[in-house]
Amino acid sequence: MRTTLQDCERWIVDIKQHRRGVFVVMLAIGMAVCLGFVSFSVDTGMVVLTKSRMQNSVDAAALAAANEITHSVETAGPNVTDITAYAIEQARLKAAQVGTLNNVFIDGAVDVSFGRRSLNAATGQYTIAWGETPSNAVRVVARRTNDDTSLPDGKLPTMFASVFGADSISVQAEAVAYIESRDLAVVLDFSSSMNDDSSYDMLGVRDRTLLDANMQEIYSQLDEVRDFGSMTFAPQWFQRTVSSSPHSTTVVFKNTSADVTASSAMTNVKLFYTDGSSENKTASGTSGTFSHTSKSINKAEVTIKGTLAPTSATASGGSTRVANVTFNNSTNNNIVVTTTPNSSAGNMKEILLTYSDNTTQNFTFSNTRSRTVTGNGKYVKSARVMFSASGSPTATVNNPAGTSTPATFSNVVLTVEQTDANIQSWLGLPTYPWSSGSWSEFFNYCRTDAQINSAGHRYKYGGACLVNYLLKSKYQYSQCNDLWRTSHYPFHSVKQGALLFCDFLEDLGFGDEVGAVSYDVSSRREQTLDYDGYNINITSNPVCDNFEAVRQIVRHRQAAHWSSNTNIGAGIVCGKQMLDASKRPGTRPTLLIMTDGQPTASDGGWTFPTDFDWSSCGGYTTTNTHALYALMRAKECVDAGYTIHTMTVGLGGDPALMEAIAHMGGGITITVPGDQTVTQMEADVLAAFNRIAAFVPPAKLVKPQ
Repeated sequence: MRTTLQDCERWIVDIKQHRRGVFVVMLAIGMAVCLGFVSFSVDTGMVVLTKSRMQNSVDAAALAAANEITHSVETAGPNVTDITAYAIEQARLKAAQVGTLNNVFIDGAVDVSFGRRSLNAATGQYTIAWGETPSNAVRVVARRTNDDTSLPDGKLPTMFASVFGADSISVQAEAVAYIESRDLAVVLDFSSSMNDDSSYDMLGVRDRTLLDANMQEIYSQLDEVRDFGSMTFAPQWFQRTVSSSPHSTTVVFKNTSADVTASSAMTNVKLFYTDGSSENKTASGTSGTFSHTSKSINKAEVTIKGTLAPTSATASGGSTRVANVTFNNSTNNNIVVTTTPNSSAGNMKEILLTYSDNTTQNFTFSNTRSRTVTGNGKYVKSARVMFSASGSPTATVNNPAGTSTPATFSNVVLTVEQTDANIQSWLGLPTYPWSSGSWSEFFNYCRTDAQINSAGHRYKYGGACLVNYLLKSKYQYSQCNDLWRTSHYPFHSVKQGALLFCDFLEDLGFGDEVGAVSYDVSSRREQTLDYDGYNINITSNPVCDNFEAVRQIVRHRQAAHWSSNTNIGAGIVCGKQMLDASKRPGTRPTLLIMTDGQPTASDGGWTFPTDFDWSSCGGYTTTNTHALYALMRAKECVDAGYTIHTMTVGLGGDPALMEAIAHMGGGITITVPGDQTVTQMEADVLAAFNRIAAFVPPAKLVKPQ
């Protein structure tokens, strides 16, 4: 008989036996679950690692591709006709190249796309419009989505998940990079020295042949819109001819000498000098040069040996035979003989001249009714005419002036004067065409200016002198409103560089906006143009993407357009104020400061900071007040987050100061030397503007939209 205890023990034994089977099942299930978790963990880790590696690769590829756009635009050769297409193609290649270096497949033709990132004014947010060019944003995608896992873009094979039927997994990474837009102020030197390289300021510095060629180009450009009469570019000595029948004289005034030519022998030339004195010079013959060692001549009185005026008389050789004789009474004694009436009876065959010393000279010829004969230089007292009629009748005509040489002849004095009115008439110049100056002032400039004298043109008048007169004396637009049309340097090369700078920014398509500031003794925003058929006003938004408006405003300016002197600090202040008022959120404010000279002016009411960090200038120091002012204003821009580029053009500049400002501003500095040809200078300036235009901040990543 079993007891209750025994039954319990039996039950426990049965349960133990049954649990052994459950544990086997549970163990199998648990091992399968663990294997699944291990498979998931390993494959998931592999996916995460792969995607992380792909993400790093596309980040690098997107940044490299965005930066490559800038580099390609900057370095595109002259054979590249479509710069935008070229830059995009190079960016695609760069993205694929970076992917390869990171062992990640990127198909440049499929996985790289471009767009334009711009600010939405309504929302204040930046958006990217994909597919628009020029482009400032790049999207790079690396994908492993192809079912063929043997291909570079094939899905990622799994290690354990295949147990559950997942042989491969799709993995994809995407990155978007953009070039940060800039708000740029081009700060241009408009001082009067910006035309020095096209004037006689450069004598002894520039090649004279090239300088003259440049000045002739300026004269031709002015001559296209103004009437300069018969004035040639090459300066000429003033000359004038004065007549008093039968005599005349021509005088060429050559400063301290005068070339005199007369129609008859001279006896005296009286020179009148600009200091009010005069001097008689004995003369002989019909030409001569008369001079003073130092005094300038402005008038000449030429005394010509006198002669009798022509006389005429008539004599008869019969009722139908009349001889008419005109005695010239000059040194060559031309005798004009005609006969009347109009019939064969009046024909002549011989003329006999009798001189005051009773010598004779005979002229024979075939029958004629009119004849001019020339004596031997002696005074003719009579002329006998022999007619062709039967019997050879004659008629003797006595000189009404007398039968012997007059005791005295009346000398003729002809006065030739170098007056402004005479010079203007000689050159055929119409009314002076500009608001400041006059032809008289210009003529006096030709006679007195030191540069004209150094050029060898003193007392000469011509286009070269006019160009120098305008560039050195009438340079402002209010004085001469045509110089903006001319190629005066270095201003013209800088102006052309600024125009191409706008072209470059527009073609680059990075969303940059630009404005222009000019400075001389003061500064101003260049935002209006109301002549030459234009009516431009960008006052409400002077920093803008209206590149054509900025181009035309700059193109219509001239060196010293408003004033002279060089206040670099004022230009920096004006550029910063303009950008502070107009710059867009999220853009990089940038100044490009250009000058050809040292600062010669500064504003009032400022104090240079005592704690100024000179190490920020790269070792540059100065005590020049105007340079200190420029440095102080540049430092204010740097502290406000500005990038500053600088460019120095010409011989008169201060490259060290400009290098210091650029060093402080984290920008680049370029020096274009002045001791080279105009063509070389212009090429260097254009290259400098392109280099600065392409100097953009490094590309940035942005969260894909």
